[in-house]
Amino acid sequence: MLTITPSVASANQLFLANELSSFDPDVTLHVDIEDGNHVYNITFGMRTVRSIAAYFHNPLDFHLMVTDPSRYYNELASFNTRYCIIPYEAVGHPMREFDRIRDLGMKPGIAITMRTPVDVLEAMMPEADCFLLLTYGSPKGGMNGIGFREHSLERIRRVKKMLPPGKSIIVDGGIELKELHLCYEAGADTAVLGRMLFPEKSGFDGHDGRLLLPSERAKQPAELLKEILSKFE
Repeated sequence: MLTITPSVASANQLFLANELSSFDPDVTLHVDIEDGNHVYNITFGMRTVRSIAAYFHNPLDFHLMVTDPSRYYNELASFNTRYCIIPYEAVGHPMREFDRIRDLGMKPGIAITMRTPVDVLEAMMPEADCFLLLTYGSPKGGMNGIGFREHSLERIRRVKKMLPPGKSIIVDGGIELKELHLCYEAGADTAVLGRMLFPEKSGFDGHDGRLLLPSERAKQPAELLKEILSKFE
């Protein structure tokens, strides 16, 4: 069964409450916290994260793309957090971080970029609950599948072979419907979707290349989510 977690960072930030309230309360939301150091982009400060957690009662997955993930753990544990996912490239001792995360009542996860060999995950298989594979090389997000390669699918297959029962493979980045099917066939059970759920104007032919306003959407994000999931039933 495929699970899709909408990317909060891909929603129209001017209308964040409108965008997220479209989803049923049982839909897990994916929240990227980027600090402008570990990655050059900045997404949400904790003030916004607190508001999301207070206003919405959905389960939350946090992907910490930051230089010091540990300083976020205590506060994230006070939210309705499911996975707390840390970047392999930013931590010296992932196993210690997993223990801290689990002790706070969250499920630990580890994320790797496309440059990191998947072999590093083998030793962490018993300790982490989910393994997030970034499938796009740019932090700018999905670009209609540009940047997605067979290389990404092979990485998913290799992780699937190592994966113990009950663990999850999450894919994130550059995923359109074709890539989603391929990732699912390769062994991923969860996909983080951004532009598929929150479309934008193209930026060509005189358009301004921005996210659509809620009033401009032909279909709301929750409706798009249900349509996509129906293709995997």
